[in-house]
Amino acid sequence: MALTPITKRLVPDDVFDQLLGEVVDGSLAPGDSLPSERRLAELLGVSRPAVREALQRMSATRLVEVKHGGTTTVRDFQRYAGLDLLPRMLVRDGELDPTVARSIIEARFAIAPTVARMAAQRAARAPGSTRTALDGALVRLGEADSPVTRQNARAACWRGTGESASPRRTSA
Repeated sequence: MALTPITKRLVPDDVFDQLLGEVVDGSLAPGDSLPSERRLAELLGVSRPAVREALQRMSATRLVEVKHGGTTTVRDFQRYAGLDLLPRMLVRDGELDPTVARSIIEARFAIAPTVARMAAQRAARAPGSTRTALDGALVRLGEADSPVTRQNARAACWRGTGESASPRRTSA
């Protein structure tokens, strides 16, 4: 029998997760006003302090804009939210969102050469073998003339070895 520990959750966490789901799934669109704290508490069957805490957290993560004494407005989470929402955006309803996955890959490709260059510059203070390997990998990255060659060079930079990621021939 495989038993797993039961995690205790706080009511404000459940309220936050439910509101977050509504925002990420599009049920609450940017510009929509949320019901009042009192109404949300009634709808969710929780206390107003629990709703208030969840809304403060929603505001801290830039998902909503809270106007004291006024309305709470949903913000465009894709524009304003931080990386803490990335896992929730990447997988929705158990399905991988290809648009988000593609954006992550594009961002990585955009910053990879800079990261590799910075690593090579830092390696200048490291032992000679590491520096030589990274320098060689950076040269190959700069000379890459096809997407496959660039990917192999990037892989070598990430490994920090400078070795080609392409399959090696062995004599039989």
